[in-house]
Amino acid sequence: MMVTGWNVVFGAEHQTVEAVTCNGKPVDVREVGVIADGRRTVHAIEFPDLTLGSVTVKVRRGTRTVSESLELDSFEEGSLPDLTRCS
Repeated sequence: MMVTGWNVVFGAEHQTVEAVTCNGKPVDVREVGVIADGRRTVHAIEFPDLTLGSVTVKVRRGTRTVSESLELDSFEEGSLPDLTRCS
């Protein structure tokens, strides 16, 4: 098995993902599938290594665009060595 990084998969129901950012920097986001009879689109983002904190996901709901926070992981502070962190 080849590991290319740390992947996060999330769904967007009845909305379109416009962008994902980590600390204000764009993160490549890929549409990887559709489930729930076409109501939910599954997306994936990838980091080179384990990344803590949360990313900002900009989504379009109809004519409105909003930003949501997506928690990446909930490791206890200090339980792991210094890792990349999104805030």
